Amino acid sequence: MSGVSHIEQLNSQITTLSETEAAAGSIDIAVEKLRVTDQGLISVSSLGQGDAGNLTIMADQIRLTDSGSLQAEVVAGSQGNIILMADSLLFMRRGALISTNATNEATGGEITIEAPVVLGLDNSDIVANAVQGDGGNISITTQALLGLEFRDFLTPENDITASSQFGLDGIVQIDTPDLEPNQGLIELPSDVTDPSNQISTGCLVAADNSLTVSGRSGLPDSPDIPNSSEVWEDWRPLETEARSATRSMPIENASLTEATDIVIAANGQVEFIAQSETLMAPNQMSCGGRS
Repeated sequence: MSGVSHIEQLNSQITTLSETEAAAGSIDIAVEKLRVTDQGLISVSSLGQGDAGNLTIMADQIRLTDSGSLQAEVVAGSQGNIILMADSLLFMRRGALISTNATNEATGGEITIEAPVVLGLDNSDIVANAVQGDGGNISITTQALLGLEFRDFLTPENDITASSQFGLDGIVQIDTPDLEPNQGLIELPSDVTDPSNQISTGCLVAADNSLTVSGRSGLPDSPDIPNSSEVWEDWRPLETEARSATRSMPIENASLTEATDIVIAANGQVEFIAQSETLMAPNQMSCGGRS
């Protein structure tokens, strides 16, 4: 959201404002990217005796530029709170403001920010100040806080303040998750590798190129000589390879024949006999000496 009306000089706003004893409502925003610029304003403030509301924003990126601001300010009631949850970036530039300031005896509100990167440039501020009441608390959880610094009072720089003019100052807590700098790094060997052992040497050329003039259909000896009518013939004897043909003989596998009878010899030796598959002549003697 951005822009200012050229007629009445009204800036673009999303607000829940209370000017009486009633409480201001809350605003919850969940988007992929939120951009508030050119004096754009999102506010849950109370200018009367009522309580300020809560402003909660969840987005991948939150960008505040050119005096864009997020406010939950209060005059006399209970403080308003701002909760910002960015998956990748909170970016503030050129007078951007995040404020839960309190006037009179009211207490400054709470500001909670969670983002991997929080970047502030060109006099951008995060403030939870108070006048007679206590300053609010600011909690920032990030892996990189860039440009912004905690200070006791506002300056032309990029400030984070939670002070009170007559009351107690608020608490500013900046948490950086414990990260292992060497996590994910590959340990390289300390010894320098000899490149001569890693690069193969190419083979040298064994012989020079050659050109054979083969007569007609080939190239002449000189550009001044026309092609010859002679045909080149190759009279070299052809070499034939003598191949011996070998014939493999089938190998007969010995088969086992099942015994069909048992014979006990005179010496007591037991013999297993089988009926012969070959027919015997009538006058041929049978096995075991029997006719």
